[in-house]
Amino acid sequence: MLYYHFQAPGMQADVAKIAMGTTTLVEGKELSLNFEMLDYYLDCGGNCLDTARRYGFGESEKRIGRWMKQRQNRHQIFISTKGAHPIGQDMHVPRLSRADIDQDLEESLTDLGTDYIDLYFLHRDDVNRPVSDIMETLHRHVKSGKIRAIGASNWSVERIEQANRFAKENGMTPFSASQIKWSFSEPLPPSDDTLEIMDQKVYPWYLKEQMPVFAFSSQAKGYFTRRNAYGLDKPVSLGQFSWVSLDTPENRRRAARIDKLSRDLGVSIASLVLAYLTNDPLPTIPIIGCGSMDTLRDSLSQPDLILTDEQLRYLREGE
Repeated sequence: MLYYHFQAPGMQADVAKIAMGTTTLVEGKELSLNFEMLDYYLDCGGNCLDTARRYGFGESEKRIGRWMKQRQNRHQIFISTKGAHPIGQDMHVPRLSRADIDQDLEESLTDLGTDYIDLYFLHRDDVNRPVSDIMETLHRHVKSGKIRAIGASNWSVERIEQANRFAKENGMTPFSASQIKWSFSEPLPPSDDTLEIMDQKVYPWYLKEQMPVFAFSSQAKGYFTRRNAYGLDKPVSLGQFSWVSLDTPENRRRAARIDKLSRDLGVSIASLVLAYLTNDPLPTIPIIGCGSMDTLRDSLSQPDLILTDEQLRYLREGE
């Protein structure tokens, strides 16, 4: 698997171009299957595991920690985790106080069984809290060695700019990565208004800054694979399939294009959806969230797929 040379103040690391998301580790699976999937990802050349304090309220981190301890491979793994997520159903009650960040970080370190996090994301923002307070807290943990690099998950580009300007002016650690929703699908307004999505409004900023993006929902919940397997011309109704909310006229056109290109190239739709992101001129690491070994194998069947400019243009715009 190809690697991206990730750089942050005081650290450098080669990170796999496809990260493995771990929300599915807590969805009723036995540890043996969790470990089998993690082993397979590692065998494919992957090294980046994306988790969060929120996932299973620590269970995802605990399972990763058990796997790393059993395999004795912490030194091989680039751990990306997230903290400071709101508690409960109300996403508008933020948790970004110094005490909140400190507590989540310490619990993540304990459950992962490690004394440092490679890349620590803040899971949400609190626009009413000064960036000075937030960046000072994070910088303290970087200086202590508990965090190697910091990132912003679901932060607006305006707030990232503001935070990094403060960090630069005060000799502190800036954000070195962003985690937002991005896939081949048409950008649609999220059901949760605290989520940030990649669209034509923010993409130019990311491209100009060349800030690495860890893209979640990178396979659009499997929409393109499922839509094409079901049939491009078959209508679906609300409640019939989990992906029906994505079944817009534009996404059906995109599904037809990706179906054609997958047949022309002889590659799976799942791998082509990921290649759309890994071939972008913006440093992009799609996060895959596979619920079974079959979907994991399909997603990683062509992890180093290279697309030409013409093929990328066809996927974006058609003939």
